[in-house]
Amino acid sequence: MFDTLHIGDIRFAPAKPELRARGLIGWMCCSLNGEIQLDGIAVRRTADGRYFLSFPARTDSNGVSHDYIKPLSKDVRDAIESQVIGDLRRRGYLP
Repeated sequence: MFDTLHIGDIRFAPAKPELRARGLIGWMCCSLNGEIQLDGIAVRRTADGRYFLSFPARTDSNGVSHDYIKPLSKDVRDAIESQVIGDLRRRGYLP
């Protein structure tokens, strides 16, 4: 088990302007503690201007969503989001 959560090797691909206008800022991938790669994570903006991550999932033929990657607690989600959003701000992708 990990004692700390470290997100590194963050790579970001900006969305096209028409998608950005609808709140999708882009997609990113990163490493988790240098051991696991997380890919296909969307960076989004809410109507009130907050940034958040949307983790990949698929929807089956019955309309049920199945997550590929999912933080299992609010603390883990917050830790991942704060590291990713902080990195994207430092690199100038987010204001």
